[in-house]
Amino acid sequence: MPFENGWQRRSCANVMNKPSCYPARWAQNAVCKRNYRDFAKAFKSAAEHISRSSPERIDLAWKQLHLLQLLQRDLMASAYTTKKSTEERQEIYQPLFDSLRCIVERIFEGSILDRMSTSVFVTWVRIAGELHDLGHSQARHIVKPYIEQALNKSILEIADSLWRFQGHSLAGAGDLGCDSWGVEAFAFVAALNTCQHKLGLGLEKLAKKHEQRLQEIWTNPTYIPLLLLRDWRGLSYALNARGEKELAAAFGLRTVDAGISDERTWYRTMRERFPGG
Repeated sequence: MPFENGWQRRSCANVMNKPSCYPARWAQNAVCKRNYRDFAKAFKSAAEHISRSSPERIDLAWKQLHLLQLLQRDLMASAYTTKKSTEERQEIYQPLFDSLRCIVERIFEGSILDRMSTSVFVTWVRIAGELHDLGHSQARHIVKPYIEQALNKSILEIADSLWRFQGHSLAGAGDLGCDSWGVEAFAFVAALNTCQHKLGLGLEKLAKKHEQRLQEIWTNPTYIPLLLLRDWRGLSYALNARGEKELAAAFGLRTVDAGISDERTWYRTMRERFPGG
């Protein structure tokens, strides 16, 4: 079984236990058999099914993406093994890539950080990289504008996205080992830059500005003790006192401040934010 613990099994069941999620239940059955080729096909079918709903069910798309987030490490490891042929790997990657494209373009209306968690977005870019290595050059051009969109965001905007999409029980923020979304925002930039580098899109300069800001903080004697002590609240105060308002807010945005304690509350909060879904 690809599930790492009972919590993941229960979460998977909860995600799929909706009358309007029948195509996604096919995906659940495929996962139980550890057949990621069938899972990818069913996942694509579910995405297309949800995108045809009127109005688009953003909440169901989030549930589907949460399922992918639960499985992404095992799925990517399974697809990447050298035991699989090029065709077998493509049969996993291509439907997943198409599914995420469908969700982003048809349901999320091209908005990334406002509606998609950063971890799922990075997974999409990783899949684009795998397809690019398999000779599918179009994948890189499809994800390019969304990578630009994400890297053009400020660290505070990225931290805010992390707070909203991972600061709740679905993603288990308590397991991340860090209580500052400012730190996680810089980590996201590094991960996204690493994944997009193999696509040869020439977007490294967009990540560079964030890297330079982090370097300025890390080499500043005022901030070094706070960084070493992982005193994010103190770092936030110090940045604010020196006029770095956005960075101060980002480092001050802590996981324990999410204020969302259960799945039902999170979905209600997000549906209120995006009433069209």
